Amino acid sequence: MKIDALKEEAAKHDKISNPKGMNRQELLDALGKVYDIEELQRKTRKKKTPSIRELKRRIKTLREERGTIEDPRREALLRRRIRSLRRKTRKIARSL
Repeated sequence: MKIDALKEEAAKHDKISNPKGMNRQELLDALGKVYDIEELQRKTRKKKTPSIRELKRRIKTLREERGTIEDPRREALLRRRIRSLRRKTRKIARSL
């Protein structure tokens, strides 16, 4: 079904508020609840974003592990992981 048809169908029901501002997946979820169709409702769970504290805890353990590593490849891998986790903490902090 096209999104226009989904919006028209959702507009017919009082239980669905503001169907014009919804995207396709939100419309399918709402219509699935109205018609009690589980196939239309979202099957995948949203990924839980880790907190800044959790990320910093992981960074700390990786730094400790990096200090004991002898292999340069493994050390470079840990350095990249630490860098990516630091970026994630900054991104989460910006969104707050």
